[in-house]
Amino acid sequence: NKIECISSVIGIDSEAIINTTLAPKIEKLNQLTHKNKEKKIIYILGMQSGSPLVAGNNTSGDGLIKISGGVNPFSAFEGWKPVGTESIIEASPDLIIISERGLKGFGTMEDLRMHTALYLTPASQNNKIISIDGMASLGFGPRTIDSAIKVSETLNGIN
Repeated sequence: NKIECISSVIGIDSEAIINTTLAPKIEKLNQLTHKNKEKKIIYILGMQSGSPLVAGNNTSGDGLIKISGGVNPFSAFEGWKPVGTESIIEASPDLIIISERGLKGFGTMEDLRMHTALYLTPASQNNKIISIDGMASLGFGPRTIDSAIKVSETLNGIN
C-alpha cells in the first residue's frame, strides 16, 4: 500500500517497482527463512540503564523476527520491555539484533557482546550480534526486506 501510494504521487508504475525490485528480494528471503524455524532471535532497541529493552509480541521488532523466519523468545509479553540478565540467558538467543542508535548509545559491539546480560548467550558466544538501522528494520517499508535478509543471512552464516 505504501508503494502504491507513493508511486501514484510521483507518477511511477507501482507494479513495475514491485516486480523488478521487491519480488526478487522477497524470493531470496523466502529461500533463506525456511532454515530459521527453530532459531531464537531477540531485538534490542536500546540499553536503558544497562538493561536491554527488547521486543515483545505485537511490536515491529517481533514482526522483523517473524518475517526473518525466527522465533521471538519474548513473545509472551506485549510491547517493548526492559528484560533482566537471567531472562536473556534463559531465552538463549541464537541471534541478537540491536538498533544502530541503541548500539551508539551503549558503546562498541565488543562492549555489547561482553555485557553481563548477553555474554553467556549462544548469540554472543558465536558472534551473532548485529546492528541494524532502526527505521529500515522497524519501519516496515521496502528497506525492511533488506533487514530481514541480513538477519536470515547472519543466522545462516552467509555474511
